[in-house]
Amino acid sequence: MRSSSAAGELADLLGYPVGEGDRTFEWPAVEASLGGVALPSDYKTLVETFPRGRFQGAIRLIRPGDHGYPRTEYLGYFRSLLDHLSEMKLADQTACPYPIFPQPGGIIPWGERQQGDLVFWLPNGPDSDAWPTLVHDSERRIWQEVPLGVADLLLQAVKGKQPFYELDEEIPVKEAPLREKFWDELGVPNGVPSQSFDLLVNLLGARRAERSFDWADISEKTDVKFPADYINFMDQYGPGVFCDVRLCDPSSAGEHGFTDLVSRVRRAAQDGRGDRWSPPIYPDAGGLIPWGETEDGWICGWAPASSRPDEWGVVVSRGNMDSYSYRPDDSFSSFLVKHANPARIASVFTGRDPWSKPVVFSSFSDDA
Repeated sequence: MRSSSAAGELADLLGYPVGEGDRTFEWPAVEASLGGVALPSDYKTLVETFPRGRFQGAIRLIRPGDHGYPRTEYLGYFRSLLDHLSEMKLADQTACPYPIFPQPGGIIPWGERQQGDLVFWLPNGPDSDAWPTLVHDSERRIWQEVPLGVADLLLQAVKGKQPFYELDEEIPVKEAPLREKFWDELGVPNGVPSQSFDLLVNLLGARRAERSFDWADISEKTDVKFPADYINFMDQYGPGVFCDVRLCDPSSAGEHGFTDLVSRVRRAAQDGRGDRWSPPIYPDAGGLIPWGETEDGWICGWAPASSRPDEWGVVVSRGNMDSYSYRPDDSFSSFLVKHANPARIASVFTGRDPWSKPVVFSSFSDDA
């Protein structure tokens, strides 16, 4: 058994005594959900010892029952991500040079990195305690086998060592960011996101919203100065549904309104929270500012990492903020253009099928 000492050392180092956490997982049932695959013992120890959270703010353990699935289900939500990766591989074999579960010897995810990329086991033998880790870069061009199990890899990360030698990436070794500086302390490069409002007009055609917005009054009431492309969109089209994304009404406190969306996002985040690396939510200092949602529970918002709204990138989350994807290179408009692009292989919503229907916009007033 390779990593039992590493799991204990990691627990001691971070102040979580082994055996005093959640020991209610039904591992035989969990493993049965994987077709009888025996999970590594160090992984089970870590899941039973540590609460939900991110090690070094960079890697989160996948836990049975994640994202509202039964606690006897290991993959749950992540099964759709594996299905999506399999589809990508069918289109392009270089998307993943390894078999994918449930294929024999197929890779199985055990962790999720800061930007939503998965960390896998490579089941290359019958002894799961000897399985190495498999990681890839953000574009899936480089795949690297790391000869470490879960506990050994996390222990190296916590000690400030770099286990991902070939990816030109670093795991941050630092305290959790200050809440008001959350986004710019994540270690994600912040550039100026691309602006694509003209492309949106090309997609939807020119029109004028049925009512005007008093942006000075809205900013005074919300204490938010909104990005120019969002203002332009609302002035030209108004709030409504773009493809399958409901774009909130910035001036309304009722249904479809900004205030209502903020309230629901905050409630959902509180239900799934407990992780000091989970993002703050508006009106908390530096909090994510939501602007849209999908019917199946995805939240879209801005990361106010700058005092200039036109430099805000987009954040998408499954709803409870346990995991999220920060896209600093995308503005409100460029995100919507990418979402509507039928040529995209991967969705802007990680693990979700790309939008493949015609590009449509329906204002809320049209539905009234």
